[in-house]
Amino acid sequence: MKIASICYVPPPGIGCSNVFLANIRRFKTTHTLILLSDHDHGEGFSTQYQKGKAGFQMGSPERLPQHVLHDEQGKRRACAISNAVFHSAIKVALAMKVTHLLYLESDCRVGCDNWDAKIFDEYFKLPFPALAAGTLCAWNVPNGGLEFAREWVDATCKSGNKFPLVSYGAFPSATCQNTPSVFPNGALGVYNMQWLTECFDMTSLLKTAQGLAWDYVLGQKIYETFGRDTFRVLAHLSSVCSTYGESLSTEKNRMEWLRRGDYAAVHPVKSEATI
Repeated sequence: MKIASICYVPPPGIGCSNVFLANIRRFKTTHTLILLSDHDHGEGFSTQYQKGKAGFQMGSPERLPQHVLHDEQGKRRACAISNAVFHSAIKVALAMKVTHLLYLESDCRVGCDNWDAKIFDEYFKLPFPALAAGTLCAWNVPNGGLEFAREWVDATCKSGNKFPLVSYGAFPSATCQNTPSVFPNGALGVYNMQWLTECFDMTSLLKTAQGLAWDYVLGQKIYETFGRDTFRVLAHLSSVCSTYGESLSTEKNRMEWLRRGDYAAVHPVKSEATI
């Protein structure tokens, strides 16, 4: 078994890269930390700066052809870049023979030494071997039927979150016929690498980039494979807070929780806020 965390770091001034690097360099890690970038961030970026036994690795993301950013009608693909970054990160992790991966984005913030160990420790102490774990959210739950919906309600009640777990597209199946999808919000999720390679064609960057959001696709495929047993292979983690937008928690909330030690890492933080 090989454990690692991975993140793509954009060029300076883009996507919180400067403050992200300053934040993650401040704290020790227990396991390997892999940072990907297509920019030279200066002295220290490509060297092992972490103290202790943690290894530091550097890699480069694949380039995404510009024409893939738009569909046949000329509309920009909302998830093309984030999907491509994810695809590159997984390929690097596979090349390094990583078996369990903690995925970060540059708008994540960590809050303590050995933050990665706290997250992985919770993951490996789950009562079952989860394919993925993190801050769960769901789409189209009613389409899975009454028992599946009850499983989701039970999961949300047990989460102990300071913010509600999110249910999107909660319409009757006659109104919205999409397959249910339950998944950890992409950033700060822990993933079983073998399962990821079964869900995505790792030989085709373009196929991944042109698809729906990668975490949503993961959730769909888990439901298609496991049905009502989805909640036997997915888990909510109390050591991370990963949300979408500001509706159910604010950046101020998340940074307060991080500084107080309620979470080992939080997402998203779109400003220069850090600790």
